[in-house]
Amino acid sequence: LNTGESMPYELGDALEIFPQNDPAKVSEFLHAYSPDFDERTVVKIHDFGIDGEVSLGTLFTYVLDLFGKPSKHFMQQLATFETDAEEKKLMLDLEFLKTEGKKSGITIADALMRFKKAHPPIPVLMSIIPQIKPRAYSIASAPLASKNITELLVLIDTWWCEEGERVGLTCDMLRQKTAGDHLWCRMKAGSMDPPEPLQPVLCAGIGSGLA
Repeated sequence: LNTGESMPYELGDALEIFPQNDPAKVSEFLHAYSPDFDERTVVKIHDFGIDGEVSLGTLFTYVLDLFGKPSKHFMQQLATFETDAEEKKLMLDLEFLKTEGKKSGITIADALMRFKKAHPPIPVLMSIIPQIKPRAYSIASAPLASKNITELLVLIDTWWCEEGERVGLTCDMLRQKTAGDHLWCRMKAGSMDPPEPLQPVLCAGIGSGLA
């Protein structure tokens, strides 16, 4: 990554990358979820560091972890909007998430579509869907050797379900990038003072993929 002189780093620092959802998948979900809005619908909010108007496309692409794994807490909150007793019972059944996880690798978007009749309003969706969090990667390059270049060794996070392979959000985004593309990122301080030349040192490349 060409991070330039504006993002210097030291030994022990990490690079935090802000992933985003696929805009095409976000648009597909919004159109399928409700005929009342789509990615162009504008809402006014005072949350997520936003004070003013923003499109649903922007929110569901850059802020809300729509394609993350649903948690027990998420299902409990979604169930409060379900009026069908049998469906609500299924939503609160802990085995449901385990079974669907093994079968399809269920995401939050999948759960919202599966229990579409619950249909929480947009303000509720913004409060129950977790925010996308930055992913921190250990830096594999040396700051003195490559001042403007930050090298990462990224493990492609994959897992399998009965319906096929699934890939982690950030990994999937990174592997689709090509030369000239841009990323939202920042340095995360983790620097340490270098030891004395004669001081014994034990080095462990935890998280760097180099160990």
